[in-house]
Amino acid sequence: PKKTPDEIIATMNAYKIPGITFVKRQGSGSDGKAITGVYVEVSDWDKWDPTELSFYMHKQAAKWSRLNPFVGLTSEEQRSFKIHVGSNAWFAALLRDGGKVDVPLFLKNWSERAAIYREQTRKFWLYPWARGTDGGK
Repeated sequence: PKKTPDEIIATMNAYKIPGITFVKRQGSGSDGKAITGVYVEVSDWDKWDPTELSFYMHKQAAKWSRLNPFVGLTSEEQRSFKIHVGSNAWFAALLRDGGKVDVPLFLKNWSERAAIYREQTRKFWLYPWARGTDGGK
């Protein structure tokens, strides 16, 4: 839907996504005319989680659309979405809850599951000092 850069920035800032800021930037539209858009600037690479930004963008797309945009995807588009996101559960939640989907719940669940996976696979790491371990800082 037609939203101004200021509306987009205000809405996305309300989510308080760590490590990024939203700024207005000038650019060119497909017709070559000057337009103003929103640029995502990474302000802290250690705090930023790309998945978090994507999930909130999905949520906001559903909130701003009259109809849930994820419901109308073809089976091929659904498959592609699930491959890119890596989660059937997230897609099912978007279908079910649309703009009311609970992003923090998913992020918490994924973080907890990732921690378990890291711990279970630690003995197989080639580089035990890799990022995310206490020895690498």
